Amino acid sequence: MMKKILVLFLLLSALAIKSQAQANAKDVVKWKVSVQALSENTYQLIAEAKMQDGFHIWALDAGGDGSLINTELLIHNPQKIEWKDNWTSNVAPKTEKYDYIDGAVHYYERGVRFTRTFTTTQKQVLQGSIRYQTCNEAMCFPPQDYAFEISVP
Repeated sequence: MMKKILVLFLLLSALAIKSQAQANAKDVVKWKVSVQALSENTYQLIAEAKMQDGFHIWALDAGGDGSLINTELLIHNPQKIEWKDNWTSNVAPKTEKYDYIDGAVHYYERGVRFTRTFTTTQKQVLQGSIRYQTCNEAMCFPPQDYAFEISVP
């Protein structure tokens, strides 16, 4: 009887851990995308990521040997938009070397805000996506896409 209870407990524990890992894959990074007016016809697109403790996302240039998934921010329907700069971040990525990856790798933990400035004279809804990969010290989740739509005033 005790053996059956132990086996049942282990089975339920394994299912709970698997369920928690699947939920974390979707929930460890929260994104918020917004547009801020800087002056007449000049705007800043802002994408903010908040990561749960112990997790990180790779930088725009993750470095390493090419096996890592760079974070990538894409706009799918830019109509009459002139980009003034490239994507920048509010914090420098952390840099480390791992024995199992050639070259230094770059990542953000806790949170990062990406910004890019543009001009337009047309009101519109920007559609875009953010492709990123979330990792911790033990493993990486498969790459994910966060889709967004944001109005330009």
